Amino acid sequence: MTDRPMDETADPGGHPDEGLIHAWLDEALDASESERLAAHVRDCSACQARVAEARGLIAGASRIVAELDEVPVGTTLSRARRRLMEAYESLHGERPAERA
Repeated sequence: MTDRPMDETADPGGHPDEGLIHAWLDEALDASESERLAAHVRDCSACQARVAEARGLIAGASRIVAELDEVPVGTTLSRARRRLMEAYESLHGERPAERA
């Protein structure tokens, strides 16, 4: 469970921060805090969008990790990188920016 209740993790508009949203989605909040957040999200379209985005990120990360789990032993780093890039591209519709 998180040590930071919604009162301490809200922005000036009373919206929960990203960390609290993820804690809620991970079921890491106690029952009363979870219900407070659920009630807020039910009534707040901005937070509904933030929760949807967080769920999408979690799902995308799970797909990428699953793709990495399927890389056969002995695969070269360049081939593994290519598979990871393909998984990212299928999720986001574009390739990630290259680092210098």
